[in-house]
Amino acid sequence: MGRNVTLLDLVHAVSRYLRTDAEIVAHVTALVNSGRFRLSGNFKGARFDDGRRTGSRSQAGRRVRT
Repeated sequence: MGRNVTLLDLVHAVSRYLRTDAEIVAHVTALVNSGRFRLSGNFKGARFDDGRRTGSRSQAGRRVRT
């Protein structure tokens, strides 16, 4: 089971180790979609569309485009 975290907290944690916005977005997307982290707060249950899959929906029924 993944650890619950807000999107803001996850972005802040990842941004400590990465330099570009593109790297941060890619890593946050991978962490959330892998299930290692589950989003809470405003984005609770959301998954991110990384552009490689088409027509897929998250368990919560919504996609967030990155």
